[in-house]
This record gives sequence, structure tokens and C-alpha cells, in this order.
Amino acid sequence: VPQYHRLERNPGIGYLSLASFQDESVAFEVSRALALLRVAQPPLEGLILDLRGNEGGWIEEVLDIAGQFAPGDFAREASRFGITLLVAPQGEHAAALEPLPLVVLVDGQSESGAELLAAGLQHAGRARVVGQPSAANTEIVYAYGYDDGSELWLAYSQTLRLDGSPIGASGVVPDHFIAPDIFWPEYPERDDPYLNAALELLETPLDKPHPGKPQSGKP
Repeated sequence: VPQYHRLERNPGIGYLSLASFQDESVAFEVSRALALLRVAQPPLEGLILDLRGNEGGWIEEVLDIAGQFAPGDFAREASRFGITLLVAPQGEHAAALEPLPLVVLVDGQSESGAELLAAGLQHAGRARVVGQPSAANTEIVYAYGYDDGSELWLAYSQTLRLDGSPIGASGVVPDHFIAPDIFWPEYPERDDPYLNAALELLETPLDKPHPGKPQSGKP
């Protein structure tokens, strides 16, 4: 279930956290969360999408969520049968959210579908990414069950950015790095270095370089 609220430090910024895409209703719940974030006051001025620790899940859910921010051609899938275009369907809130800046948070435990979503939004120029390089684990895996209760997990394909570069080669490389010695769960929200960097980026137009420096240290 998505976690969402307006930030206490800046109530004009919406925060949406997704732990995984394993539930087949997650895209529906995200749409519901976005609707509630939009109607809250003051008017919504930007969004932070938190994918830290997100273990991935159903690619269909990932694409449905991507369609809320960057509908259309989103990424590619490469298998032994060739390369397939992955299209994000037009989301219910896409038009309303289009003018709003978006920052995505990732860390070394963001993997699979989380990497696809973050990399696709970054490559489209729709979002900037804050954090640490992601896990670089982007294979699309299928599970086959057997009568004795055993399972075979088979890596079927890998995901690519629209330009054909494999996301799994280096993971998602952030636009703004957070030092690896920072363990974000130890921080309260108001002091979270990831969120503080994201808020700085949301105040910086996309066509201007971000003046901040990587954060470091412990609380």
C-alpha cells in the first residue's frame, strides 16, 4: 500500500512512497493517493516519489504508474526473441501532474521494477533522481511452479532505456548523489538528507544546474 502525505516542512510538496509493485492493485492505489494529494491544500507544487528499498514487482503495475507521469513510449525489453517497446498508458492524473516537478529517490536496494520506473522517468526528462546508484538488477523473471511444491525462477529478459542502453549495466545513476555512509531510516523526515536534497531540486528549474553538494555524515 503506498504511503503518502504532504511534507511538514513544505506542505506544497507531495510525498509518495512505494515499497514494491508486487500487489496487482498498487497502480490503482497510487492513482487514489495522487487524487488525494492533488485535492489537499495548499495547491500541489511538486512531488517526491520514494523508491528506496523498493524490490520491484509486476511490470504492468510499473508501466501503469509511469503513465501518471510520462505516458507513451517509456522503455524497452530485450529477450532472445528481440526488443519490445514498453508503453506507459495515459494515466488519470497525467495531464494535471505534467507541469509539476518530480524527484525520485533511490538507493542500493532499489531494484527491478523500481529501477525501470526511475530510469524511464529520468531518461524522459520528467524527473530528477536523488540517492545512491540502484541495485542494477533489472531482469524480468518468471516463476514456474511444480506439483512437488518447488519453483523455477527464470530470467526471461532485461529492461533498456528508450535509447537502448541497458539499465542493469550500472543501475540508475542519480542526478544528485547521497553519500553511501548515510543510513536514511535513522533520520526523522525533517532531517532526511534524501528529502532535503529533493526539496532543493524541486526549487531548482530543470534547465539550471543544481548548486548543492552530496550530503554525508551520520545523525
